[in-house]
Amino acid sequence: MARGPKRGGRPLALAKRAPIEEVGGSDPPSRGRPTRPGARHLAPALGALLNLADCLERIGLPASAYGRWSDAVDLAVRAGDDRADFARERREALKQRIAYVTVEVSGTASDLSVRRDTTPLAQGAYGVALPTDPGESTVNVVRANDVVWEQRVRLAEGEKLTVRVDLAAIAAANPPPLRSLGGLATSRPKPAEIAPPDAFWSKQRVAGAIVGGVGVVGGVLGLLAGGAAMARADEIEKQGQCADGPRGPVCSAAGLENVRAGTEAANASTWILVGSGVITAVGLTVFLTSPAAPKALQDRASIEPWIRVGPSGGALGLRF
Repeated sequence: MARGPKRGGRPLALAKRAPIEEVGGSDPPSRGRPTRPGARHLAPALGALLNLADCLERIGLPASAYGRWSDAVDLAVRAGDDRADFARERREALKQRIAYVTVEVSGTASDLSVRRDTTPLAQGAYGVALPTDPGESTVNVVRANDVVWEQRVRLAEGEKLTVRVDLAAIAAANPPPLRSLGGLATSRPKPAEIAPPDAFWSKQRVAGAIVGGVGVVGGVLGLLAGGAAMARADEIEKQGQCADGPRGPVCSAAGLENVRAGTEAANASTWILVGSGVITAVGLTVFLTSPAAPKALQDRASIEPWIRVGPSGGALGLRF
């Protein structure tokens, strides 16, 4: 069977597979590995780079794989290894699959820096198309370790996107905290240190209003019951259903019914009004005794010097 043209003393068909074989160890000269004297110790590192680049390419990270193929090319050239051509071919084949993000930065802010994902960008990288693996990528602006602005983008293979960052506008929208002399305190305490605003309708006041409302409704019902009792009495008087007898009042059947119903309504009105008065008093007491929210320590009377340093200058004063 014809074996075809040879590269580095091996058939071309084998030369395409030979580079990705072993991570460790060295190979005999007969296999066409390091040919430059003193470079045999580079073979294990080169094998590891080739395997890593191949893995990154297979899992869909062409930009990362491109970097590793480039490292492999450099190492193979230094070692005089015939796998340099193989690594170079694999690297060049990835160019069409690499996505690029260009970060255009305008304005300045001395205390802000720009990052792509977790990598800080030097000013020399602004406006440069940066190789990026497909998928989600984040461009953010940080002050110290705090992210003050970010934009997420999603790239497909071979896609090119531009993210514009206005540092001056971001700095204006996110001013630096005020720091005290000595840097021991700031004018922007942590959320846990800030007391909530004094809300008028606290839970206790709401409960007091509900209880008091029940008492008021009860009072209205008591008055209605009293009105019903008075209506019965008026009916007895107007229709003459009861008259004075030698041994006391004498009533007709209708008069007796009105007397009974009126008495029950009057008794109910009395008890309802008494109970409603008690309930209303309790609700009013609960409402009026609701305490105000306690002030946080930094909201109490104190005097503290502060200084603010920003892109446009500084300021010094006292905080009470």
